[in-house]
Formats: sequence, structure tokens, C-alpha cells
Amino acid sequence: MENSYLDFVLRHWQPGRFDVEQAIGRFRNTLSGPDPLVSATPTGAEGRTPVAQTETESHPSVIPTGTDSRPGKTRRVAWRTLVAWALPLAAAVVLGVFLFQRWTGATTEYRAYDVVQAFTLPDGTRATLAPGATLTVQPHKDPRRVAMTGQVHFEVTHDEARPFRIQAPAATVRVLGTVFQVTETPEQTRVDVTEGKVLFARNDDGLMLTAGQSAVLTAGEDVPVRIEPEHPNPTAWATGRFVYDAAPLSEVLSELSDYYGVSLSLAAPKAGARPGTGPTAVRRLTGTFATDSLDEILDAVSLALDVEIRRTPTGSHP
Repeated sequence: MENSYLDFVLRHWQPGRFDVEQAIGRFRNTLSGPDPLVSATPTGAEGRTPVAQTETESHPSVIPTGTDSRPGKTRRVAWRTLVAWALPLAAAVVLGVFLFQRWTGATTEYRAYDVVQAFTLPDGTRATLAPGATLTVQPHKDPRRVAMTGQVHFEVTHDEARPFRIQAPAATVRVLGTVFQVTETPEQTRVDVTEGKVLFARNDDGLMLTAGQSAVLTAGEDVPVRIEPEHPNPTAWATGRFVYDAAPLSEVLSELSDYYGVSLSLAAPKAGARPGTGPTAVRRLTGTFATDSLDEILDAVSLALDVEIRRTPTGSHP
């Protein structure tokens, strides 16, 4: 209201011709009286209502015209003005909150269809997905927390302050920076660690695994159990190489047989072969081999250990 008084005075004040106090009083009367131009005196003899005389008669611009200054009207105008500003502002705020939630909650899904596929995640971690596997991450909310299905090999970027967390349907895995893989099936979740340390758990009770160790969490159980890997290179499908360190040749042939879908065995020694080279001899292999060609691996092994390896097809590459 005071702002309205001030606005009225500033608009109509003229030096030497306007009394501020009387103007404010008159303006107050216009807000409280029924008609700002009609006197409150009784009706005259001829039934006409005399018009109030003012000291500003010669200056009609002092009295605002064409406006309704009644209190109810003023309040309605102010309320409508407030609503006119508030509604768009509220709509903008609601829209902003909605879009922000959509942005922070947006997910990115990585999927491998019929071939192995590798992806680099927002934090720099490299994930290799086996055919049919999926990986989901919310990059704007927490790029170091992912959900997965199937079989995924991880090379996690090290970050001491932010552990990397993996949520499988029945288990969780937490690491700081390491190399490992997680295999999830309806029956169990398995973790194989190549480098570093991994905390493998369902809820609070977990199992710490280090390089070369493996463990499984069976459906319905609460604590993972360590296992002995059936082959020296459970991650060969993702890394593209076999690494052997004094591995018995029987284990090598068993792994190669499963990986390539063939049956490999040592042939009987040739006539005149030196002693200790037969099928029953214990041979150990050390070396690294690319998974690209089974023939090249077998040729190298045969030459290094002076043995003959027989191959019988039993299926196709997994």
C-alpha cells in the first residue's frame, strides 16, 4: 500500500502546486470511500448531490482517472499479477527438476549379441562381454557402479577413493582396481581373479580373492566358496591368450580341447624315440600363446616338448 501511495505522489506532484499530505489523505479516501469524487454531505434541496470541491480543481490530472482504486480491486489485481508470475516460474522449476532427475537417472546399456565385444566405460574401465552378456551403468549418477548379466571380463581403472562395484542378480563384487571376470548363471555366480584383489559377497559376509583364485556363490547360499579352477586360463576368451607357467601338458591339452571343441591327446611314441617321451611321461609347458590359431599352438608345443599330438573333432568353438 505504501508503494501505491508513493507511486501516486511521484506521478502527480508539481512544485508549489501540490500538498503532499493532502494528496496522500485524498488518496487514502479514494481507497476507503464509495466514490472519490462525491462528498459525504447530504443531498441538496433539488435532490442533487453536490460535487466535492478540491484545491486541485484547476489541475484535474491530480486525480487519477480510468482506474478503479478500491481495496478489493487492488488486491485482486495484485493477486492476479502474482499468479501470472508464479505459475510459469513453478512450471519451470517442476520441469527443471523432472529433466534433472531424468538426466541423472539415465542409464547406458552395453550388450554383446553373437560375438565377444569390448567397451570402455565412462570411468575408463574396460569391459569385455561374452555373447549374450549385458552391462548397465548410470554414467551421471555413479559411473563406478554397474549391473550385469552373463559373463563379463573387467580391467578396472584404479581409484583409491571410489571402489568399483558390480551388481549381479545374486551377488556383489567390489574392487579398487584389478583384472577379473564375473560369470553369472541361474545356478551360481562365479568370480575369477587375474590381478589385484576382489571382495566377493552376497550381503555383508564376503570373501577376499587374490590373483589366481576363484570362487562361486551358489543360488540360495549366503557366502561364496573358493574353488580350484578347472583350467589355467579361464579368461582366455576375453584376453585372447593362453599363459602357462610349468603347467602339466595334460592340463594344457584339456584346456585347449574345451576351448576349441576338439579332443586332443598324445600319440604313441615313434619307433626309436628317446626314453621318457611317451604319452605317460610328465611334461610341463611354460609360455604364452595367442588364441587365434590352434594349429600354431599345437605345432609350437610339439616342437618344444618333442611330442606328437592327435586331434579329433568333437564339436565347434564355444
